[in-house]
Amino acid sequence: MKRKLIPYLLLPLLLNISICVPESGANMSDDEMARVLGGFRALNSSRTSAAPVRGSFAEAWEQANNREPSLINLNSHNGRETIRRFFQENLGAARLETKSLLYFFGGPDVIYPPLLFPNLERIVLVGREPPGRLLDPNALLSNNTLGARIAEIGRAFRDVLRESYFITDNMSRELKDFGTTTMIAVGLLASGARIDSVQAVSIDSAGNLNLGNNGRIKGSQVIYTKPNGSVAEVIYFQKDLANSYLQSEPEFLVYMNRQNFDTAYFKAASHLPHNRNLFSGMTAFVLSKVRFLVQADNGIPFQDLRTQAADWKLRLFGLYSPPSRGFYEGVRQNELSAAYSSKFCGRREARLEQVWRTVWGAPCQSYSNNF
Repeated sequence: MKRKLIPYLLLPLLLNISICVPESGANMSDDEMARVLGGFRALNSSRTSAAPVRGSFAEAWEQANNREPSLINLNSHNGRETIRRFFQENLGAARLETKSLLYFFGGPDVIYPPLLFPNLERIVLVGREPPGRLLDPNALLSNNTLGARIAEIGRAFRDVLRESYFITDNMSRELKDFGTTTMIAVGLLASGARIDSVQAVSIDSAGNLNLGNNGRIKGSQVIYTKPNGSVAEVIYFQKDLANSYLQSEPEFLVYMNRQNFDTAYFKAASHLPHNRNLFSGMTAFVLSKVRFLVQADNGIPFQDLRTQAADWKLRLFGLYSPPSRGFYEGVRQNELSAAYSSKFCGRREARLEQVWRTVWGAPCQSYSNNF
């Protein structure tokens, strides 16, 4: 039987960083370049510093790591242990058996997947942001822009460290010059990875993945070594997933249908799958390709899962709350609210009923539906 896991409480992991200082002159490996750009210590540097480069991703990572844990961000040692235990205890087979992950609307987010799925060998990320390339610190140093670029990369990570997700509008502004490739390479360092290679890739008209950017569907591939010594890869594609773009660029689905994915993951999909007129093709593809689906409520609507994946096992975690302001009323899921109300109110515990009243501004109701 297929299983569907839906955790609605998603919390970030932050790891300790290395000390960093930029270095000029010698040719650098992709790993060394990523460490300089992220504000971590370059591997071939003989100089050391007592702190990460100011304004860098490494500095922001360290500050978040030392922050007191909260309901939104558990960015402390105790917080990391809490989230590890939560997913270890609740995700079960999906956590351990996921080696290939499909992450639509993920942008350059490589912060969360290693936390949730420790045995990952491949992540396929899809977003609308341009892939760009891994920047060369020596070239940046030669025109006196290295410091500014390091700070820009640090700012580009600020949303995911503060809110646990990237904000599309901010990403569009911040990545217009250097793209997602640099972000992915730098972000992987936070999980203790070593970058082995970074290269441009694209999908040709026959649905084949090739090196270079000659195909219409452009992207990048980052191969890295995990802390346990195993080798994994991230492939990022710049692609609009709306129905019309899937039809006008069919080579994307030709390629994707040839791939094997264990799990699909939605964390910050901005409720886009709720627009069935635009994203029904994407939803159908996902449900046909994976064994597990891990998502927040802004992923595939609960009602669609009940109808299109009726044979799946559904598990709910946390508490469903009203959608954030700025999203249209149609994304509020009454059926999902009823499912959570059954979970909370059916237990008839005063503490849980008060939580429900605080979140929804209404009395707790118990539904007879069997969710």
